[in-house]
Amino acid sequence: MSENFEEMDGNVVLNAKQVEALTTVPAPTLHEWAARRDAGLPAPGPVHLRLSPRHRRWRLADVQAYLAESRVDRDV
Repeated sequence: MSENFEEMDGNVVLNAKQVEALTTVPAPTLHEWAARRDAGLPAPGPVHLRLSPRHRRWRLADVQAYLAESRVDRDV
């Protein structure tokens, strides 16, 4: 994938493979986390959009927020 995510608007909607490219979290894991969240269970990962029973998408801004929240800052 050759998308330049840094130049995209935060409201751009991404598919699982694009989120995988940004996070290195495998697409099946993203879908598993999303399914847990859909069922009302706690789950890691960025929040998602449910477009239909078979289609999930992620907003770039949500993925970026997830990455920012996941950062471990330590004073060494």
